[in-house]
Amino acid sequence: CLSNMPARLHQLIAIIAGIVAASLLVGISIFPSMILAIAVWGSWMVLVTAVSYRLTRWSGALLAAAFTLWSGLFFTILDWSPAIILWLGVTGIGTGVIVWWQFLRRAPLISFQRKPWRRVVMMVWSVTVCAAFAVLAAWHIFFPTWPTIILSLVGAVMAALAGQQIWAMYQVPLPAVYWGWTAILGLAMLEIISVVYYFLPLGYFASALLLGWLWYVAQLLIRFYESRTGIIWYRQRWFLVGNAIAIAALLYIVRLV
Repeated sequence: CLSNMPARLHQLIAIIAGIVAASLLVGISIFPSMILAIAVWGSWMVLVTAVSYRLTRWSGALLAAAFTLWSGLFFTILDWSPAIILWLGVTGIGTGVIVWWQFLRRAPLISFQRKPWRRVVMMVWSVTVCAAFAVLAAWHIFFPTWPTIILSLVGAVMAALAGQQIWAMYQVPLPAVYWGWTAILGLAMLEIISVVYYFLPLGYFASALLLGWLWYVAQLLIRFYESRTGIIWYRQRWFLVGNAIAIAALLYIVRLV
């Protein structure tokens, strides 16, 4: 059984998984064939998802499937060598983190030991969501005849799913109220994505950064709101002001570029 292996072996498996993921993308770029890419990366996604499901059921499988799918698709829209190299590292590290996290979730860890890993996994979900937004924005630019509402709907579902899975790491079992928040977050992102794709003349990287930023702040505030202490607004005021200024600066810089 995978979960009964020694911890060192778990770490080795995670490292190997990350190396294999990055290596497969390198191979796909060397031999650029759509059929080959779909077959190789699709098989890898099925394997990683199946192993994750075996270890932690749907919570692990959803993360593995989503990250592998969108990281592979995001790789196809990169055409700048430094960005490609960076994304190979992100894909390898992200895959390793996902596999290692599946093993750790079955280990008898106490709360403070899990806390930093929850943050790491939350960042993997965040990278996944941003990659999805970038791919969908690129699809909108490259194939303008596609209905924007379909692309927006896919992005909204991804954003809502990621938010729910992040909340589920902090609230076990996940209270029923979060299902309502999942729907609200999805509907809000559907509207925001549609507006950005329809009306803002942004490239797909800028669109992904803007949408991912707004999504991250929204899911974070929802989690704080439903926590025991709720949102302590005077503690969050500088966080919100800082994010608002940074988003405004991003839009201004993008407009100049």
